[in-house]
Amino acid sequence: MRSALGTETQIGMATVARVYEASPNPSSWSNKATGVLAFVFDKLKSAYFFRLVSLDNWTVQWEYELYKDLQYKLLVPFFHTFNGDNHVIGFSFSDDGEANIFLNKVLSRSTYTYPYSCHRPSFLFLISLLFGV
Repeated sequence: MRSALGTETQIGMATVARVYEASPNPSSWSNKATGVLAFVFDKLKSAYFFRLVSLDNWTVQWEYELYKDLQYKLLVPFFHTFNGDNHVIGFSFSDDGEANIFLNKVLSRSTYTYPYSCHRPSFLFLISLLFGV
């Protein structure tokens, strides 16, 4: 599992789950993938991710980078949602207790995430923030 997620990641939580998308109709869910859902911090990218690892071949089959103001919500104890780039994404967990731990890990993540998954500040911008130049 560690090799699938990357050696430069910190795993906050991993559990068996299904990833659903509500697209284009938000009241209709479609199953996208099933596997081990991990909430990780990627040190190389300096960002948090949801990564789903296949149980068949231990590769990442789905990934989503968390943006700064991501609103992660609990609908019922075993089903969590958030707004993705183009649709609502849902996680269905096989165990309510593990779902609760996953929820708490995501909600208590560091606020050091980028505003949008595709836009990162430049190195010079970060230096100017750190040193006031």
